[in-house]
Amino acid sequence: MVDYNDGKWHGWIGGKCPVHPETVVDVSTSGGFTVHGERAGFFNWGKSAISIVAFTVVKEYKEPREFWIDPLSNAIFYKPTPSTIHVREAVDD
Repeated sequence: MVDYNDGKWHGWIGGKCPVHPETVVDVSTSGGFTVHGERAGFFNWGKSAISIVAFTVVKEYKEPREFWIDPLSNAIFYKPTPSTIHVREAVDD
């Protein structure tokens, strides 16, 4: 899998969105326009009337980690059990 979070512009010829839909990107279109600071999920990454020809990642979206904690033993689980509490990581914007 390619890490597009490198600050470089990447050429694009169509297909499935290459980054998480919440990742903020700049895109250059076949019509000569550049769109700045929009969520990747906003765009049609396949072939369309005005296709994306290049993009760069402005801010990568990282999915918060989720796990379960047993408050009596302080043990961490990656699946729920009857005695655990669900925890979702808080991520700074």
